[in-house]
Amino acid sequence: MGASRAWMMGLVAALGVGGCVDVPEPVTPVDARADRGPDGAPDARVDDGAPADDARIDGAPADGGPLDGDRPDGPRDAAPDRFVDDDPDAGPAVAECLEPLDGPGGEDGACLQVIALEPLPEARIQAAGGVVTLPDGRPRLVVAGGYDRYAAAVQADERTWIFDPSTGAWSPGPALDEARWGAAAAVDGEGALVIAGGAPLIDGDGEWVGLASSERFDGGRWQRNPRPLEPGRARAAAAPLQQQRVLVAGGQVRPGQAPVADSDVLTPDGALSQPGSLRRARSDAALAPLPDGRLLLVGGRQANGGPETIAEIVRADGARFDAVSGTLFGGIGAAAAPLSDGALVIGGATAAAPDGGREAWRMRVEPTIRVEPLPALHTPRMHATVSPIGPPDGDWRLVVGGDDAGVVELYDPVADRLVAYPLPLPFDHGRRHHVAGALRVGDSLEVVVVGGVRWPAGDGAPITDVLRFRLTPPPPPIDDPLPAGCLVVDGVDPDDGPCVRVRRGPALPRPLADLAAAAAPDGRIAISGGRDPGLEADKRASAESAILYLGGRVWRAGPDMATARWGHVMTMAASWNAPAIYVYGGAVDDPDDGLYSATDLCERLPAAQPVWQPLDGQLTAPWVDGAVGGFGSSGARWLLGGWSRAEGDAHNGGDFVNFAQVVPFVDPMLRARIHAAACPTNNTLVIFGGHDGAALVETAEVHRSGEDWRQIDVALQARTGAACLGLTGRVDIFGGRSAVGGPATADWQRLDIDENGEQARPLGSLGRARWRPTVTAIGTGEFDAAAWLVVGGEDAGDDLPAAVDLIFPNLPDGARRQYTVRLPEGVGRRRGHAAVSRRVQPDVGVDVIDQEAVVLGGFGADGAALDEVLIFTLDPFDPPGGFGPDGPGDPDGMQ
Repeated sequence: MGASRAWMMGLVAALGVGGCVDVPEPVTPVDARADRGPDGAPDARVDDGAPADDARIDGAPADGGPLDGDRPDGPRDAAPDRFVDDDPDAGPAVAECLEPLDGPGGEDGACLQVIALEPLPEARIQAAGGVVTLPDGRPRLVVAGGYDRYAAAVQADERTWIFDPSTGAWSPGPALDEARWGAAAAVDGEGALVIAGGAPLIDGDGEWVGLASSERFDGGRWQRNPRPLEPGRARAAAAPLQQQRVLVAGGQVRPGQAPVADSDVLTPDGALSQPGSLRRARSDAALAPLPDGRLLLVGGRQANGGPETIAEIVRADGARFDAVSGTLFGGIGAAAAPLSDGALVIGGATAAAPDGGREAWRMRVEPTIRVEPLPALHTPRMHATVSPIGPPDGDWRLVVGGDDAGVVELYDPVADRLVAYPLPLPFDHGRRHHVAGALRVGDSLEVVVVGGVRWPAGDGAPITDVLRFRLTPPPPPIDDPLPAGCLVVDGVDPDDGPCVRVRRGPALPRPLADLAAAAAPDGRIAISGGRDPGLEADKRASAESAILYLGGRVWRAGPDMATARWGHVMTMAASWNAPAIYVYGGAVDDPDDGLYSATDLCERLPAAQPVWQPLDGQLTAPWVDGAVGGFGSSGARWLLGGWSRAEGDAHNGGDFVNFAQVVPFVDPMLRARIHAAACPTNNTLVIFGGHDGAALVETAEVHRSGEDWRQIDVALQARTGAACLGLTGRVDIFGGRSAVGGPATADWQRLDIDENGEQARPLGSLGRARWRPTVTAIGTGEFDAAAWLVVGGEDAGDDLPAAVDLIFPNLPDGARRQYTVRLPEGVGRRRGHAAVSRRVQPDVGVDVIDQEAVVLGGFGADGAALDEVLIFTLDPFDPPGGFGPDGPGDPDGMQ
């Protein structure tokens, strides 16, 4: 993958996660898939009864009984003191960043750390496990069943151990209804751990019979499903389906018999169904959810004992299995994990290559399924686990266990590669049949690995150590860092004025102007489209999209839009987990002669299915550059006016967009408008000024729910290219031109709207004249933000404004409302950038919020696009004159 496209790593990994925290927080658990069962009986027999020495598939060791037949009970590992946190109050003992075996640990220099936790009270091999949120709202890692030694004859255990990440301690949990090892395990949509099948014991001849029972644990006690699996089996695969259901697929009834193709769907209320059969019977396979709700079934063991290399796709209801044509990957004991645009598949013993067990693949789910080989794993792996780590919505994945000789591997989605890290002494041993769980710590995921058996060290010793892995990618280096501290405020004593700070954020994937951006309530930012008209090679519209996650340092790429565009409008759903991201209209080309055309097409990107989809219906007219859009009072998105083509006609059409449908306004605007200012306030949508392609439009119009557009007679100074923001019961308007092609102004006007009608009044002046600036919220406030930040635009006398305007909209008459803040040398914006307000502390349902203003891309002094991202913050500030009675109050008192 080229450097210019290495960032295109997918939009949303649809994972719920638990939390490994000192201060617990409510979370949604992730399926911490346990190993699917043994590759053979623990007396070193394989399915066909061959002796251990013959149980090899291209060099892969048999997975079964003790490696040292004279010592079936290997010594148990003692947790080393130097890594154990004996005093939880003192904080964990954190190892330094592990050194990768071959080069830097990721394109952005990710740091992988390992921490030793309290050891498991007893050895657990082939247990089932997952992260469950208990009734107190705190997540726990649950380890259930398994056996405690590697021997020719063993009895499964019914005991459950529960790890509390807030205390770092293990405690006994409720016993299973039936002892079992090798059960399939998954966490369902309600956050409960479901385990199915397995086997109760292994007799002296290495024989066992699969169980037909299944159980569910939601934090109270284990609830046995009243209906049995058909047939009972061990070594099956399990994964969550929609509607809180769990699919159990394949498996084996007893050693020496062919695997089965049966599947069962379990529900929380105890119902069970057999909706469909696998195309290829298999055991020891892996299941991974795909972003569109389907499942990927990969790898496993065939009836002849060889590896299964044909993948299958499971429909979202579990009722149909479809073979993926042309895919030959996987193997016995392969592991699979979801990615935001598909899945990652690693390892597994295969007969297809002499280097079996080292293969890795990335699977992309697009209009068609595409399988891409990744560079080989550092060591062969069979029965490894793959867990999410790092940013919850990123694609970082940690590979642990298998034939790893104490080496873990990190999938880096930025570089699209696997990076190997050797574990420190005394943890430098491989392991199989362990449990791994992804636990949330603030804005990050950490991986906890529990138990298993030493492999391939030769002693078959059970493992009691518990390791926690942490990924802490540092901020990317900045060649030209901005000065720290408060920016200079023109004409104000530094001790008396507001403190505005600016820092650089993660650079855009590439230089972009005329891009679109939107922010979700939780702080995430989405971008789409844009262009770089200053470069001949990039005189075209872009179809790219990406997301900057809360707390993230790298843009994660989304799929390309179906229609490349610039100058479009973009909005994000009120809740990130709810409907979608939307884009509307825009320019679809920009050839060398500078002429372009517009589109009337709209698309949306659902969070649960990250593929851009066309909306039902088209805009009332194609438009580009100069249209306006946003949220309506009902939550619907709206857009109005604009050009139909370069140097073309204005139009007065408008549309509402609700979920997947475009709905025209009942009545078009009274005047066609380009570069108008439009804002919603209360239940009223206000549009003001603009021009019709030739002359300034001097009127304002309002649209209330259930009414047609009507013109209002107010004393606003007509402007085109002004910026606008709606407050409660009023609209503030900044800058603009007083004539088409004329100079910019620095006006600040307000339109009050209440039950007595509409009234306009001037409020002051900006520090810079601006045409087509952006304005966004900043600071701490209650309901309405404490301040606005006005950025960029153009002025006939200053082509690159090197200042921003800080506006306090809620001050009483006579108080200073406007400050001009100078930017550091070399930092500035013309029009063409995007600006959003992002919540700093995204607490749902709070009235007092912190917001930072984020400015992205735009044109530089040379006319070329920028990849620079600037983040502005405002320290708590009580302006002279104080805050008005309708304002947010004293910010200092709200910290």
